[in-house]
Amino acid sequence: MWTLGILFLIDPHCGIGNKCNYRGINKWDVKRESCVRKELGLRDFIKITRGSCPKGDKPPCPP
Repeated sequence: MWTLGILFLIDPHCGIGNKCNYRGINKWDVKRESCVRKELGLRDFIKITRGSCPKGDKPPCPP
């Protein structure tokens, strides 16, 4: 049971933005970063996809 919980927590997702991509450890991490971006007045992510972000497409979003 523990193994299933740990695997569920480590499930890479990518927040695709207009000018950058955010690689999160799981879906909730990407959604949290999306909220932080809204609070800072930055644009929200266009799409959240499961898996790693595309390489060479856009730079990583600054922390």
